[in-house]
Amino acid sequence: PVEQMLGGKFPHTILTLVDVTNGKTYRHRDMERLKSFASGHADVQTTNGDYFTWKGEDKPFEYDFHVAWRDSLGDISLTTALKMTKPPLAVNGSGYIKLPKGDSGYFSQTRLETTGELTINGVRKKVSGIQWIDRQWLGMSFAANLDYYYDWWALQLNNNEEAILFRIKDFETNAVAMSLLEINHADGKREHVDGFVLSDLPFGWQLSAPSTGWELKIVPACKGQGIWQSCDITGTIHGKPVAGLAAAEL
Repeated sequence: PVEQMLGGKFPHTILTLVDVTNGKTYRHRDMERLKSFASGHADVQTTNGDYFTWKGEDKPFEYDFHVAWRDSLGDISLTTALKMTKPPLAVNGSGYIKLPKGDSGYFSQTRLETTGELTINGVRKKVSGIQWIDRQWLGMSFAANLDYYYDWWALQLNNNEEAILFRIKDFETNAVAMSLLEINHADGKREHVDGFVLSDLPFGWQLSAPSTGWELKIVPACKGQGIWQSCDITGTIHGKPVAGLAAAEL
């Protein structure tokens, strides 16, 4: 919120790495202002071989992604190509969360088109769909909000509209301290929605946003999904039928 006031008075980058295993903390400062993205700005690879790699300046919104793991459910590997199709949705347009107590860090959700291969216990199949990436950098004032928790949905509709929906609730009373609905329309226009109602129902949730004509039902796709859930969406926008999918973190 104070970026314009600060101008270029401080280093562009201040980085801190905490090594919890060896009890060490490392810090780095970069005094240069950011002129452009470095060629490796999104190149990350783990010791296990997982990676997230930018495809380069000629494809600035495209990435290669790979992750593999083995657990009680099986041996799983996913390799995909990702393409950002719209600008990220960011809270209140500035990239800062307006919390019940103060402001906190950057918060955004990005939708990417996804194509690739999924291998489960040696059986490989082609897959395509949507991947949502959730980014959060929490600031100091977040510590003042430890008495709250949130639930969050990323909505994707079959009319090429998408939205971010979340509520922050009080731990003790479950009262909603704040809520947010932000839409990316088919033409890429972003709309912050006020005056909406998200109701808890026995089968899921009802979303009513009169100012945008949204009347949607969000229903978990299957039982026992845990914190992360896949949901189906049905309803109307200005009286016309619409359907879609949602990813939820509860």
